[in-house]
Amino acid sequence: PVMQVLETIHSKGMIHRDISPSNIMILYNGRVRLLDFGAAKDISLETGQLTTMSSVYKFGYSPIEQLTHGLKQGPFTDIYALCATIYEMLTSAIPPSPFQRSYEGAQIVPPSQFGVQITPIQEAALIKGLAINGEDRIQTIAELRDALCGTAAQFDNGSYYAPYGSDKAGQN
Repeated sequence: PVMQVLETIHSKGMIHRDISPSNIMILYNGRVRLLDFGAAKDISLETGQLTTMSSVYKFGYSPIEQLTHGLKQGPFTDIYALCATIYEMLTSAIPPSPFQRSYEGAQIVPPSQFGVQITPIQEAALIKGLAINGEDRIQTIAELRDALCGTAAQFDNGSYYAPYGSDKAGQN
């Protein structure tokens, strides 16, 4: 459900910018809600620039573009935060911040090393979704969903490709 909401707001030129476990609520009936759209912003899908600049930071969940003035933000910004949230749900560990990784040499420990049963494609998707640079990340929720739900094909080098237009794409 969180991916569906993000896909919808991204298609309308918006990004959430504050995804974390504290902004996801599971209701008594099992439904899931994404909360706190206070940091959401319109973006220009052509330039990736926010219409207004403001700082939003949540340790472990905010990507570098939210921590550094002048970097482009887009759907890949929310993908970082969503992958950080999924990572914590699987491992009980908050991923190190982009600054810890860039300047202190901190590493993201793959979920499988925590004993999490995860496919190589799913693990590669989470790690790629947590790439420091936005352009190195998964770019769309559809790509992320395809990789996490098992509809993406893996290349020999460990990267993956979400098969757009394939009969499996969009079924999840």
